[in-house]
This record gives sequence, C-alpha cells and structure tokens, in this order.
Amino acid sequence: MHSPKPIRLVLASSLFAYPNSEEQWYGAYAGALAIQAERALACSLGDPTSLIARSAQNDQLRSLWRFLAGLQLLQLDSTALDSAIAMWVDAQREMLLRLHQDLAALGQWLPDRSLSGKVVRIEANLSDLHDGARSTAMLTFESGERVVYKPRGIEIEDWYAQLTQWLNDGGAPVTFRSAAVLARDGYGWMQFVPHQRCQSQGELRDYYHNAGALLCVLHLLRATDCHFQNLIACGEYPVLVDAEMLFQPSLETLDSTIVTRTGLIPSFRFGPDGQTYDVSALGFLCPQITHFLVPEWGEGGVRFVFGRLVPDKNVPFAQKDQPRPQDYVEEMVDGFRLTYRFALRNREALLKRIEPAASLQIRYLVRETTEYYMAWNGDARAALILPDLQPSRTALSALRSEELAALRQFDIPRFTLAAASPSIHGAGNCFPRSGHELVITGIHELSNHDLEKQLQHLRLSWGFSQAAKSLA
Repeated sequence: MHSPKPIRLVLASSLFAYPNSEEQWYGAYAGALAIQAERALACSLGDPTSLIARSAQNDQLRSLWRFLAGLQLLQLDSTALDSAIAMWVDAQREMLLRLHQDLAALGQWLPDRSLSGKVVRIEANLSDLHDGARSTAMLTFESGERVVYKPRGIEIEDWYAQLTQWLNDGGAPVTFRSAAVLARDGYGWMQFVPHQRCQSQGELRDYYHNAGALLCVLHLLRATDCHFQNLIACGEYPVLVDAEMLFQPSLETLDSTIVTRTGLIPSFRFGPDGQTYDVSALGFLCPQITHFLVPEWGEGGVRFVFGRLVPDKNVPFAQKDQPRPQDYVEEMVDGFRLTYRFALRNREALLKRIEPAASLQIRYLVRETTEYYMAWNGDARAALILPDLQPSRTALSALRSEELAALRQFDIPRFTLAAASPSIHGAGNCFPRSGHELVITGIHELSNHDLEKQLQHLRLSWGFSQAAKSLA
C-alpha cells in the first residue's frame, strides 16, 4: 500500500524536541529582523529593561530568530512579517511591564522570599502561541529563583491549588502537591516546580500511589488533555502545572466518562500508517519518532526531518533504570481507591468546594492542536487548509471564522468558556450539559459500583499499553 506523504509542520516548535541550532543557521535576514524587533522592544519599554540582563535579552532574541526563520519558510511578504514582529514586540513588552509592576508582590508571594537581582534567563515559547504571539515563559533571577509567567487568566489554577490544599487539610488519605499561583487580571504567575527524579524504589512506589490519587481528582473534575508536557515529576509527587482543561463540557446529551479521558494514563492516537502515539503524562516515558516533518537548520541550510516527541520533566526515574509503570498499577489503584472513597464520604463538603468554580474560565479544544499546525501547509500564498469538523462536532462550526483569524496571525486558536456555561464564543448552547454540571452530577453519582468500573478501566489502560509496546 502506498504510504501517504509525510506532513510538514513548520511552526510547531512547542510540540517537538528541536536540535539546539546555532542562531546563525536560522538565516541572516531573520537575524536582522530579530535585532530590529529587539531594538523596538527596548525603545518601547524604558525602565523595565533594567530588570533584564543581557543573557535574558539574548534568550528572547534567540527564540524570536527561530520563529522568524519558520515564518520565512512560509514565504511571507514583508507586510506579514512586520505584523508578526509587531505582535511579538507587544507581547514581550506586556510581559516585562507586568513583571515590573508585580515585582514587589512576587517577592512577598514566593515561599522563601529570595527573589532578587535581574532576570538572567528567559525560557520563552513554553506553550503554543495564542492571542497575538503570547506564550508561557519561565524567568530565572540572579538569586536563582524561578517564576512561570502565563499570559492568560489563571483563576482556575488558583482554584485548583486551593482545592488540593483543602484535601490535604481535610485529612485526605493521600497528600497532593500543586504549584502556588499569583493570579492577576488576565494573566498570572506560577511557582516553579522543579523536576526531581525518584531516588529509590520506595519513592517510586509512592510516586505512582500519589499518581493514582491525582488521577482520581482529575477524573472527578472532568479534566482532559493531561499530556506529558502538563505534568512534572517532583520527587514522589506528580504535579499538574496546567489546570485550564478542568470542567470539560460534553457535546453529547447522554454522557459518561472514564478515567482514560483525563489523558493522564495511556490512551492511544493513530498516524496515517497505523503508528500509535501515547502522549499521556504517566504513560509516555520514551522518545518517539513521529510521521510529521519539522525544519532543522544547519550549515547547509534548512532540511526537514521527522519530528521527535521527547518526554522530560514527566519522567519520575533515571532513564538508565527504565522501570515499567505497569509494575506499579496496584499502587495507582490503591491511591485512586483511597481518594475516591474519601470523596464519597465527604461528598457534601466536596460539592461546596465545587460550586464557586461555576464562573471560572476553562479552555475547550475545538480540534487537535496538530490539525491547526497542519493548516499552515508550507506556502502562505495558498489558502489555509482547515478541514471541516467531524459530524459529532458540527455544533462548533460557527467558530471556524475565529479559528482562521487566529491562524492568519500565526496563533493557535484558543477558546474559553465559563465552567457552568453551555455556550462557547459564537456557538450558543452547543453543549447539552456544561462541565460544571457534569462534575456535580458525577459527584452525586459516586458509588462503589462506579469505583470498580473505573479501576477496571485503569487496569485495562495499562494492560493495553504493555501489549502495544510488545508489538512495536
């Protein structure tokens, strides 16, 4: 059978592990544009530039240079490039002004209050670009302290952190760890969570026991998209660092959910040649070559190579050890069971904690992110290629114009709604039941029978994962 032509993803740097190319390989024209943008940023800021060391400015320049090199592959005209640069300058200026404004509050908010000195490193583009070239970034200060900047409202993360604290204070049988949050109007700061691998078999067993408890909480909160980039293994604690996909609504009138929907444990996606991809936070632990082609710059110019998905901060053990998560399924089962029964015993108190989340903004994925990256087909002179939605999702077709508008400015479309809302942007009442309603209903329906059903799916997920790896 003829294999389909590999698909080029020109701008998907947040998805794949790219080689650490030297800046000069990205092209002189892109470099000149990046320096021009850096100067425009400095001129527009004034005092806040005093917060940023030259090394951090170089980090910004490097990330922009790569972005512009990717845009050049789309054969953009000067007007489109100027527009992209202007958005980048605006997004970076906004971040640095917010840092300047919040610096004193950040120093008081951090646990050890050790924030001092200039920002010496900026790790940019830690997420897809949204809302005008805005993305998550991590800032490191001379004191060694790190903070994570999120250019969107993070009240849902604040609520999630308070919920896990309530569970800990209320005597939950398994302890949770989450990142502290400083929420601002339309953006926020998150505590840095270090990646620390387990140092013993006992600690690794504790990690998977805690992972089972986390799976239970995320299942109860109808979370999805808990993939490997949204979880950090911190000693014996798996820590969710992106909670915007809680309270997911349903397009179906009759809807039931199982634990695999969270994305935390193995659930497989398939490529055009039957490739299987498991990008779950707990299941994806070894690098994998994909069928997507991504650009690689070098002395000979640019070439396209198969993109690699590489797990990193979600891996709880040293790579040389290579233990199997399947060996710790019963630890996960026990952590899940204990937490589920705690929720069952404390149903009314839990419902009271859920109620205030009704107005919080959550994100909903209209389609897979890779589908958006595929829309940039490598030639900006051609129309964007965005397929029609699947029949089960036609209620969201009204969002197509917003999807295309975002893609035209090289953003990944991002759609949000209140947790208790049945509508999203221009698609009114498209969800028969909101995510908030489904969470409340699910908590009312907690039972020993449902617990055993979820545990069965948990075991099946890991059993299927082991079988798939044996056949690979």
